[in-house]
Amino acid sequence: MMKKPNKYFAYAKLNLQLRVIGLARDGFHLLDMVNVLISLHDDVTIDIRPERRNEIFLSSSRNFFTHPQKNLLYKAWDWYTKKTGIPISAKVHLYKRIPIGSGMGGGSSDAATLLRILNNLFQGMTEKELIQESVEIGSDVPYFLIGGLCRVTGKGENIQTLPENEELSHLHGVVCFPRKNVSTTKVYALYDENNKSFSQGLSDDFALFPTYNDLTPSASEIQPSISQCLSFVNSTKPAYYGMSGSGSACFGLYTCTKSSKNAMDFLLRKGYRVWLVETNQKRNYP
Repeated sequence: MMKKPNKYFAYAKLNLQLRVIGLARDGFHLLDMVNVLISLHDDVTIDIRPERRNEIFLSSSRNFFTHPQKNLLYKAWDWYTKKTGIPISAKVHLYKRIPIGSGMGGGSSDAATLLRILNNLFQGMTEKELIQESVEIGSDVPYFLIGGLCRVTGKGENIQTLPENEELSHLHGVVCFPRKNVSTTKVYALYDENNKSFSQGLSDDFALFPTYNDLTPSASEIQPSISQCLSFVNSTKPAYYGMSGSGSACFGLYTCTKSSKNAMDFLLRKGYRVWLVETNQKRNYP
């Protein structure tokens, strides 16, 4: 049991590939994606209290405001305690860096970080159960429990870890946020409206590059700042570039640190929020 609060990093992800391949019976879109963790992260400080009451106290940095019961950290704690029947008294503080509505999975990563720590401490579920069933909290949560470089299919519950990609390991990233988020629900609705057929899934011998995202046209139509951001990123001559998730964060991958730093300086001058990032292809569970 923890005797003092401990701080953990909840890392963001980028989608190197995202294909919409169908609809599930419940109306959720079926995806075929390649995700990779990046060094941009939120900080999650967790204090497990000795009281055997089932309660959670949440606080956050000033740049993050949400009703506690709509917070994925709350949902993760509530889900875990109900699934396992274990009463847990916890105090959790979130310092937010990953922009909300950026397509980088910040909320899901926060939730997965808390779940991983709770399960390490209380062992209420097997690793397999936790990964497969946590999709009930959010479609990205199973991936963040595993992390690294993965192929993710279905609604997010099917995770295949991929061997380290040498080309990716030598690329240096820049993430650019247009300061405007976009509704995932609206992006998928417009995608359905604009597309009469779904994409084919990735082949078993697929390549990571070039990057591709089926949702980019729809997200850019809803939020034109995404299209402008992609144009500016492309003008910095990255080896690869694209949009993550349903937007609105865009990224460029460069063959040397000098190019990535030059790109960051240029994009900062354009008024964007920008981060230099490195990719992490190694899984992070446990």
